[in-house]
Amino acid sequence: MVRSVAILVLLASPLGLAQTGNPNSDRLKTEAARSIASLSAKLKEVNQPTALDAELAAQCSVNCADSSLQMHMESLNSQRFRASKGLVAQIHQAVDAYIIGTSNGLLLESTPTAWYGT
Repeated sequence: MVRSVAILVLLASPLGLAQTGNPNSDRLKTEAARSIASLSAKLKEVNQPTALDAELAAQCSVNCADSSLQMHMESLNSQRFRASKGLVAQIHQAVDAYIIGTSNGLLLESTPTAWYGT
């Protein structure tokens, strides 16, 4: 009899622990999903072709050797790359914060600088 009670307690304890998980997990998941979706939309927007891209492509089809045109295109691509890189870093921070927040049960501050101490 004692043996069956001990087995029952051992088998039931993981179920009890599962029920007492982090109550903030759902909120963290919702916030992370919202943040990541917003950042992904911004990333897509940053990389959408613009009227300026079409204009530069048209100029390039006439004379792509023009140094000022090349500098302008390079500058535009560089700005786009920097913006994309920053947004991707923010997406990674949001994912990291979610993982850390749900793995140890702590609710982290919602500012990226608080997550990495920068």
